[in-house]
Amino acid sequence: MRPSPTHRGLLACLVASTALLVPGCFTLDFDGDGIPDRGPVAGYETDYVSCSNGRDDDFDGRIDCADEDCLSLGFCAEYIPLTPPIGVENTYELCSNGIDDDLDGQFDCGDRDCTTIFELCCSGEFDDASCSDLIDNDGNGFADCRDYSCRNNPYVTVCDVELDCENGRDDDGDRFIDCRDSDCSDFPGCAETNCTNGLDDDNDDLIDCADPSCAGTPACPIETNCTNGADDDGDGNADCRDSDCATSPACSGPENTLERCQDRIDNDGDGFVDCGDFDCANSMDMAIMTYCASLSETTLAQCMDRMDNDGNGFVDCADFSCSRSTNPDVLAYCASIGENTIERCSDGEDNDGNGFVDCNDFSCSRASDPAVVTYCREFGEANFDDCVDGRDNNRNGFADCADFSCRFFLIGRTGLCSDTSECPLGQSCYRGACLRLESPCFESMWIDDNSSIQGNEDGSIPTDSTRAEQIAMAVRTCTDGIDNDQDGFVDCEDWECNHNPLVVDAEGNRICRHVRGRTCIAGPRAGQGCTTDVDCAVDYSGACVRPGPEGEAFVCP
Repeated sequence: MRPSPTHRGLLACLVASTALLVPGCFTLDFDGDGIPDRGPVAGYETDYVSCSNGRDDDFDGRIDCADEDCLSLGFCAEYIPLTPPIGVENTYELCSNGIDDDLDGQFDCGDRDCTTIFELCCSGEFDDASCSDLIDNDGNGFADCRDYSCRNNPYVTVCDVELDCENGRDDDGDRFIDCRDSDCSDFPGCAETNCTNGLDDDNDDLIDCADPSCAGTPACPIETNCTNGADDDGDGNADCRDSDCATSPACSGPENTLERCQDRIDNDGDGFVDCGDFDCANSMDMAIMTYCASLSETTLAQCMDRMDNDGNGFVDCADFSCSRSTNPDVLAYCASIGENTIERCSDGEDNDGNGFVDCNDFSCSRASDPAVVTYCREFGEANFDDCVDGRDNNRNGFADCADFSCRFFLIGRTGLCSDTSECPLGQSCYRGACLRLESPCFESMWIDDNSSIQGNEDGSIPTDSTRAEQIAMAVRTCTDGIDNDQDGFVDCEDWECNHNPLVVDAEGNRICRHVRGRTCIAGPRAGQGCTTDVDCAVDYSGACVRPGPEGEAFVCP
């Protein structure tokens, strides 16, 4: 929508008033003494001028059409150019031009494709505090973890749960969908509705009394006595084998007795159960040694019965004793169901029955066969080009950096070193080698066991990095003068470098918050670094100012 003649006059008045205080024009000189005051009270962005001047007039952290005051009052209608736009809406410029560039019916901060660009300041929900205060801080209709800005923020930890238990998606990226995720255990739709019909009513792979949601029902009473050797509730587990007894004194403590090494409970809370725990597996107690030796998941029947026969936490072909068996029949079976060939990774079926299909299954996207990995990168949203094109290439409902598959690093060894200073800019010295790190979604990069890394399929570069090594790499990429994620923001101009807890100095102080640069608080480059007002590309005196608290280099004005 183009401005009316009246609005154009107001804009002209605004331009004039940025240099001179013109009578009858918009001014910040509220007391009439000829000196602009600090600014209006909250809620002042309620007219066309204050909603289009590139300033945060009410000091609520949001500028113009990123402010719900302007949106709700209708001052932010879409601008429709004479020539229809062509392309995607996934850059800072396209997400702040008032145009629906990708013709999806949404524009700028209202377009989901723009919400992952934190430098736009579209969102007031961007950290653990604002994502857990039960308030819709940015007024977009979604509060806390239901807001994409919280869910897709790499530094928000309070949203690591399944948010919607019936949308068919893995909301928290833990590889478990809906009722298969323990986060949904209290969701009504994830309860076993009939505890005696022999069916898995809630599709969580647990039937009738074996499903915790049936515990305590008339058909499945809880285990009332944890030491009588009887299966009191008829769920197939007696005494300490029953999860009902997990907190019983008889079933907790060191995992060092025969009873505790066969009760299917992690008695000592170290994450390992029964003979999968070294306390049992390496016990010198002959009874425990004999029992653990008797367990196995090695036969064809054991490797296809969907049970953890040896109690080590891995079932069937997910257990190395099956997948790396010396029994040719077992190997043949595991190979026949494995989702690890191009054919089975492109047939649209969940071949191994783990709930993930084709390249959305790690066994495809992270297969040992480089050809399969290459195929999945070309097919899905797991390569650099597809992660910056604004499209949902793998059709899972998330595009580009909103898709977890785009959160990867490209890694390459380029030479030897003894110190980072010996490596080219943009590279870090890691255990004697200069490493080149690139990512479509991260300016500050690091390596850890949870990182998704491409280019290290042979495992030649170790990933068990220490925190000191992670800090060194993150700091390097936030101080190298290079736009590592190619999003238009360099180093401390990038929102991420300011919020990544790894970008700190030797004393643990945030590096970017001590940069003595300046930041644009107005115009199309708001949030980016500047030297003078001219750099902000807006005719406004004072657009280039010293950043926020403690000289923070990126600040949502």
